[in-house]
Amino acid sequence: MIKNLVFDMGDVLLSYRWMQIMYDHGLSEEETNEFWDKFFKDGNWVYYDNGTYNTKEFEKFMSEKYPEQAENIHYLLTNLDKMPVSRQEVWDRVSRLKKEKGYNLYILSNYPQEMFESHTARVTCMKDMDGVVVSGAIHLTKPNKDIYEYLLNTYNLDPAETIFFDDRIDNIEGAKAAGIDGVVIESEEFLLSLLDDYLK
Repeated sequence: MIKNLVFDMGDVLLSYRWMQIMYDHGLSEEETNEFWDKFFKDGNWVYYDNGTYNTKEFEKFMSEKYPEQAENIHYLLTNLDKMPVSRQEVWDRVSRLKKEKGYNLYILSNYPQEMFESHTARVTCMKDMDGVVVSGAIHLTKPNKDIYEYLLNTYNLDPAETIFFDDRIDNIEGAKAAGIDGVVIESEEFLLSLLDDYLK
């Protein structure tokens, strides 16, 4: 019997304006693609995700590595609040799952701590969460088995009573390695349908 619902943030509880935020800064599609390629190339983003660097330190690290992108890097990291896109229908259903069905709700997400706080400030279902595990705060990232076990141990959860919703199959496989079943969320529409099933 499932009692605990665990949600990723990106492309599950939130959407993002990955391209548009840099278009706002005046970059072309080609320039934006080049910018993001460098951001994620060689695993750069993981240093931000896992809390190795805070936002200011990450800006310094990236600007020194890619000095020609320094202005764009500064723009992005000082305008992170413009990146997320609300999924209000999802948030409403998640809140109902707590209030109407009594599920325990958790977040397990790879996220820089400061960015997480900025991005979730207006997420209305945050108040209904029974627990939150963010990679940047504990220096562990999915799909490492340790982060799932951290969630289970911190909140005393039975993995057999827990299900995880994430948009990446490798993160679901990581959850399964820790005994937690999971579902790959392929779209907002799919998630809404899934949540409706839990509300029945």
